[in-house]
Amino acid sequence: YAAYHSAKTHPHVHMLVWSKDPKEPYLSTVGIHNIKHTMAGDIFRQDMISIYKEQTNIRDELKEIFRQRLEDISKKLQSSSADISPEFYEKFSELCEKISSHKGKKVYGYLDKKTKDMVDGIVKMIANDKDISDAYEMWYQLQCESYRTYTDEMPSKTPLEQNKEFK
Repeated sequence: YAAYHSAKTHPHVHMLVWSKDPKEPYLSTVGIHNIKHTMAGDIFRQDMISIYKEQTNIRDELKEIFRQRLEDISKKLQSSSADISPEFYEKFSELCEKISSHKGKKVYGYLDKKTKDMVDGIVKMIANDKDISDAYEMWYQLQCESYRTYTDEMPSKTPLEQNKEFK
């Protein structure tokens, strides 16, 4: 059960929660977080739409910038450009060999652990690009904005290569 109070200085909700299972004596921190997230999503749905749209736009922009950087790098690799570091060249070549012999879909989720680690390493190197890091920072700030509707604790900034939303 819950009661919403639209106080001028601090709107809030009083909740009573219990389990039907007597072996579950309390809610975990994750459980409380999930309840707050769900309720805030329901209460502030209209307010959050613009944030979610902007976050989607930034994510799409980030993916496009990243795709363009990969195309540029690929062209430089084919022309043996001196702009590419030997370390990056080696990692990218190794990944290309691994992917070419991969059976099945060539999608991150279907790759084996070693190949995923190779992809993550390359993404980490490319993520240092200023345009990419700026776009990712904007996406993260919007993520924090959505969290502010139900908590004062912001999530730590996950490196781009580890962020599940961009896999």
